Amino acid sequence: MKRIIICIGLFIIFTSAGISQSKTSCLPDIVKVIPVTSFDQLTIDGNFKLTLVENDEPAIQIKGNSRFVKAFKVCQKQNALLIKSLYADEYVNNQVIVNVKNLRKLIVQEQSVINTKGILQSEDLNILIDAECFINIINNGITKINASESFDLEIVRMLSHSSIN
Repeated sequence: MKRIIICIGLFIIFTSAGISQSKTSCLPDIVKVIPVTSFDQLTIDGNFKLTLVENDEPAIQIKGNSRFVKAFKVCQKQNALLIKSLYADEYVNNQVIVNVKNLRKLIVQEQSVINTKGILQSEDLNILIDAECFINIINNGITKINASESFDLEIVRMLSHSSIN
């Protein structure tokens, strides 16, 4: 009898875990656009996918399920912008797009994936890495990368045939 009760209890626990995960993936995707003033320093504090786009009009576009979008906090002080998220669940469609112009400093404080769409036009871009992350940035100017003492930094650079003289 105890085995049957334990098996039924385990079945209920595993079934309810599967239902709660499927509810998250069934949430409708929403888009939220946050206007910001120009900035030259961007701090990333959260585990999410970020795409940087060179654009004259700075803005942040958050796409994903409602829990992901609601978990975002944006704080701007003068020329510094902080994007923070406490949302931990991974969902394929969750993404943040940030329009930047003349970005001078990028600080990564949490695990994240950072890409660029197009080529950034920053003359002197400093990247400070304080967490494990994947960064794929194409910049037209000088890019300096620093990692905190607790991280090994691996830089992989691949050139396409069109960029080899």
